[in-house]
Amino acid sequence: MEASRDSDTVALRNERTTCNYISPIAFGCQAHAGAEKLENVMTPDATLHRWSDLRLEKVTAMVSCKAIAGDRQTMIQAYLKRGAQIPMHAHEADQLVYILRGALRCLVGTREITVRDGEVLHVPARLRHQAEALEDTFELVVFAPGRWTGQESEPQDGADSTTDC
Repeated sequence: MEASRDSDTVALRNERTTCNYISPIAFGCQAHAGAEKLENVMTPDATLHRWSDLRLEKVTAMVSCKAIAGDRQTMIQAYLKRGAQIPMHAHEADQLVYILRGALRCLVGTREITVRDGEVLHVPARLRHQAEALEDTFELVVFAPGRWTGQESEPQDGADSTTDC
């Protein structure tokens, strides 16, 4: 396997033009069991992103974020100031919210949940939810399948792009 690097991308290419896939089972990961069947499927090159190289988008006076989008998922690094409100909404993507620092009070469906440092909240697709930052909060959010990142002409799910990174 050969690695090449330029300023924006790290690409891994194997001698055959197929994916040289290592089974997650070898690492004890059952979540992707069966994925080893993809061994001979053609795949695009990998891309390395650096959060420090991405532009911070000021979504509102209280919310800023950076986003990385793949074909089937989006990861967002978001900063919410204490008191920031994300209004009630829903979207077609599952959402994982990992709080790195701070706390969010979320209303998910009819259930109120407070998510704090080191905790991850899973919000299934199409479930209405809202959030309030109880303190300055730094979070990683993953959407799968992928989600609007501000690069397209409009949100794919009709969410208010001014408040929902």
